[in-house]
Parts: sequence; C-alpha cells; structure tokens
Amino acid sequence: MDHRHYWIWLQQALGYASTKPIRILEHYETAENFYNAGMQAWRKLRLFTPQELRSLECTRLSYADWVIRRCERRHYTILTPEDERYPERLLRIKNPPAVLYVWGDLTGIDDEAAIAVVGTRRCTAQGMALAGTLGCRLAQSGMVLVSGGAVGCDICATKGALHAGARSVIVLGCGLDVDYLRENADVRVRVARNGAVITEYQPDYSGNRVTFPQRNRIMSALSLGTVVIEAPKRSGALITVTHALEQGKD
Repeated sequence: MDHRHYWIWLQQALGYASTKPIRILEHYETAENFYNAGMQAWRKLRLFTPQELRSLECTRLSYADWVIRRCERRHYTILTPEDERYPERLLRIKNPPAVLYVWGDLTGIDDEAAIAVVGTRRCTAQGMALAGTLGCRLAQSGMVLVSGGAVGCDICATKGALHAGARSVIVLGCGLDVDYLRENADVRVRVARNGAVITEYQPDYSGNRVTFPQRNRIMSALSLGTVVIEAPKRSGALITVTHALEQGKD
C-alpha cells in the first residue's frame, strides 16, 4: 500500500470537498497514520459526526486498488496532499481535494500566472467571440487559462488559448472516463497534450448538480484571478466568483 490508497479511502469515507481530510493532517502526519490509529483515536479527535465515523469504519481500503489500477491503465496521475507535486495553491483553501486525478501534466502550476475564465453556457454570439479572443490574448501574454470545459464561454476561451499554442487546464465536475459533453472531447484531448484535465472525482464518477459547483473552488484556487464573460444572477460562473473572493483572488 502507498499513500494514495489511504487518501482514496479517506475521500470515499468523508465525501468530496470535505474540510476534514486536511484537518486530519493537523493531528496525524499522514493519512496512513490516521487509518492505523483506529476508531478509538478517531472519536477522541471530536472532529467527525456519528455518520462520518460509521463511514470511516465501513469504507474498505481495498476499493482504492481498483481506482489505482484503472488510473494506471489510462495513464492518469493521482496526486494527494502528501505528494510534492500537489499544487500548493490548493492547500491554501479550507477544503482542498483529498485526491486529484490528472490527465496530462500539472507540474509547475504554482509558478504560472493562471487565469480562470468562466461564463454561462447560454452565452451570446458576442460573448463567445469575446471569450475566444480573451483566451487567445491571455495565452499569448504567457498566462495559463483555466476553465470548466463546458459549452459556451468556457470552451470558447479554451479554444482561444489552444489556438495560441499555450498550456491550459480544464477542471471537470465528473470523472475523467465519463463521456462529458462529447462535442468537446477533442478539446480535452488537446488540453491534456499540452496541459492538464483534472478532477477530484474517481474516473467513473458521472457527477451531478452538486459536483459541478464543487469543482469551481478548484478553478479559482489554481488561478490568480477569475474573469466572468457573461452570467445570469444565478449561475455556476458566479459561484466561482464567490470562491475567488473568499480565497482573496481578483
């Protein structure tokens, strides 16, 4: 067993976007140490609800074997907070991903001037044109463009960055093996070749109405600032803005 097994176990037991895994490191140096401490020690922390304690006890470590084998077959990288390649920018938020699945290369993202570009899926023709132009110009100026890879503003901005031949990052709200927005599949392939497609969700996790807003905190955390092209008052784009402001970003 390596450290990845214990973090995958922890993520499965406590759920995605939980604040608990990173708090565990305040008491235990590694997830493995926490796992081996057992129920009596977990209770003494007074950190978990009764339901979380039951989940920690019932979740099987062996499940991580399947996840790791699947990722290795598909050449995905698994990063955890114990990994030196894990982005330091994510460790600065209250609920960093316990596990980060990477298709491509995320190396050095902490040293990059990354900008998140977001917007509504139902953007106007003017908004799509602006997103593409902005994505291209940001890329030409040496910035890494971060998006959610959705239709509309997101994908137009990413295509603009790809047109400039620059590195990009797409953050998914589902697993890497899920056929999410098939029309954008070729864009994800191109991004993975010269950047990274990342997610905190296991490869076969289809995602839901909760997971896509959850992933927005990762987009804003990886970036120095967030740009909104177009968005209605209630939208995922403005959720990203809220995360960015909470994280002290522009």
